[in-house]
Amino acid sequence: ETEQRIQAVSSLDGHDRNALHYAARSSNSEAVRLLLSAVPESERFRLMNVQDRLKQSALHLIQNYPLESLRTIMHLLPESVRLQVEDRNERTDDSCNLL
Repeated sequence: ETEQRIQAVSSLDGHDRNALHYAARSSNSEAVRLLLSAVPESERFRLMNVQDRLKQSALHLIQNYPLESLRTIMHLLPESVRLQVEDRNERTDDSCNLL
């Protein structure tokens, strides 16, 4: 069952996009959250980071989401990824911390 969910979320179309690309592109943070919740935490970052033919990933597409939606999605990613984002934000003078 887990493998089937991973396969469903990770399957690519003719534009090399997976379900997360379309959920992110439609600005549907709840759909992104549901898709991420359906797969093991260990697969989430990989699936969010798949680049399509335009070299865009679902992570790229969620950048303009409201801060609260970004936080919800980021908390579904592995802790090591969240810590990298926090560290990067602390090293830059970026006023928009995701976490």
